[in-house]
Amino acid sequence: MWLREELRDLSTRMYYLIRRHVLEIARRRRLGDDIFFMAFQEILADDRSQVERNRAIYESYRNFKAPNEIGSHYHCPGADSSSDLCGMAAGAGTAEGTAYVAYSVAEAACIVPGNILVCPFTDPGWTPILCRAAGVVAETGGLLSHAAVICREFGIPAVLGVQGATRRLRHGQRIRVDGTLGIVQIETL
Repeated sequence: MWLREELRDLSTRMYYLIRRHVLEIARRRRLGDDIFFMAFQEILADDRSQVERNRAIYESYRNFKAPNEIGSHYHCPGADSSSDLCGMAAGAGTAEGTAYVAYSVAEAACIVPGNILVCPFTDPGWTPILCRAAGVVAETGGLLSHAAVICREFGIPAVLGVQGATRRLRHGQRIRVDGTLGIVQIETL
C-alpha cells in the first residue's frame, strides 16, 4: 500500500514538471492552450494543422453520456412497481430517508447526515461524504467501483448503475434504498 501511494505521489510530481515545461514551450511559441491539442511530434515540428480538429473532438465529449457499465441485460427481480429504479446491489442492507441529489463533491459536502446520496459517480474525493450518507444511489459503478467498496466498508446500503438516477429522483424526495436487491423505491404519500 505504501509503495502504491509513493508511486502516485511521484507520478503526480512528474506530471507537474511536464506541465510546467509544456506551458513554457507554449509561451515561447505563442501557442496558448493550443499546445494541449497537439501530439508530441506536432509540437516538435510546430505543426498546428490538427489543433482545431482535436479541439472539436475534445469539446464533443462534453455532451457524451457514458453507457451504464453493467449494461441493460440484467434483470431486477424484486421491483414491485414501474416507478422502482433498478441497479446493481453493491452495499447490502436497506435505508430510508431523504434524497440528496449532488452532481459534484462540492455539492455533496452539504449533505445532512442520514440523507441518501444520489449522484452520478464517486471517486476518492467523495469518501468523507459517504460516511455521512444513510445510503447511496449512483448512476455508474459496479461491484469493484469506488462507491461499492467504500459503502461496503462503511456498511452503507448502495445501489449503483441506476440509469438517470439524478434526473429521476428529486432533491428532498423520500426514498428507500435496498442495497441487497438493487432496488430504489420512491415513497408515495
